[in-house]
Amino acid sequence: FPGQYYDPESGLHYNVFRHYDPETGRYASPDPLGLAPAPNPVTYVDNPHQWTDPLGLSPYKEDGGNAEVDPRKLDYLFNKDIKPNSHNSPRALQNELQLNRIRVPDTPEMRQYVTDHPTHSAQQRFGRTFTNEWPGGSGDFGVTESLLYGPHGALGVKSTWQILPDGGRRLSTVIFRGSGPGVSIHD
Repeated sequence: FPGQYYDPESGLHYNVFRHYDPETGRYASPDPLGLAPAPNPVTYVDNPHQWTDPLGLSPYKEDGGNAEVDPRKLDYLFNKDIKPNSHNSPRALQNELQLNRIRVPDTPEMRQYVTDHPTHSAQQRFGRTFTNEWPGGSGDFGVTESLLYGPHGALGVKSTWQILPDGGRRLSTVIFRGSGPGVSIHD
């Protein structure tokens, strides 16, 4: 998809400045220009028919849709300033440890990268949908699955979204799975 020349011996695509590996969906080297500090400088868009990355820094979908990510959700993912209880505390610690395994620290740049990831994944079709009922109400939800790449591996990401009346989506939960060599990111 990045175009240019295919090398059958290496299985890589060459596009003048660097090589792209279609198996991983990433470039084999960082952006050679280094114009801006990209959170993940070897990424390439997941689906070039729907996504674009004109500067090679951060992929996005131009007809994006409405996806909300409450900044407090990031605190939960990075295990910072959470409301401690028997559900939140272990899950937040698990999230923090998973992000640490792939070397995604709690910095402003990485928070933006982690925020952008579910926002982008919200644009894909739901793998499944369901209705949740609670005292006094109910809501429709959908689940997406994606991969979050860090400098030292990848995590499977299962995101649950509340489907809003206007068709928008609000992030409800994120569960990270796997990391490192030889660890499965599948259920």
